[in-house]
Amino acid sequence: NAKSLEVFKSIQQVVFDKTGTLTTGKFNISTYQFTIGEDEGKRLAFSLEKYSNHPIGKCIATAWKTNNDIRWQSIEEVKGLGMKAIDKDGNEYWAASYKAVEQLTQDESHNVYIVKNNELIGWIDVADELRPEAKDVIATLKKNGVKTILLSGDKKEKCEQVKNALRLDEAIGE
Repeated sequence: NAKSLEVFKSIQQVVFDKTGTLTTGKFNISTYQFTIGEDEGKRLAFSLEKYSNHPIGKCIATAWKTNNDIRWQSIEEVKGLGMKAIDKDGNEYWAASYKAVEQLTQDESHNVYIVKNNELIGWIDVADELRPEAKDVIATLKKNGVKTILLSGDKKEKCEQVKNALRLDEAIGE
């Protein structure tokens, strides 16, 4: 309405969330590496992530679906850490965030780390596509003197990538 348009004239900055706002929220696997062989790594990742409620976990489970999944003795989603499972032989597996594996590696650049019995055996990266209209929206705001900021719980590195791709003024991650 007219009152809203009048208020919009005085806006000095806009703060955006990332996932689902500037990006589509539809993840795709971009890169991965396993020390146990590609097929076995994919099977293990699927077997863990098929129980996940997280969008990244769902992406992995969809991409690497198999009928030959591992039957776990127990499996649970540990909030903020990832999926933890025990197989019938008592081996412990994780599809985890960096927070869960920081004692195993200094490389915090990956989205998901695959672990067996406290040994890092692989990692998976996913990418989220930018929304097609995001560049135009940001460009229009900046042309009108509005500061643009990305505020996200995602990793700082991922936020910087989106900031640079869209030419935002600032990005605040984690």
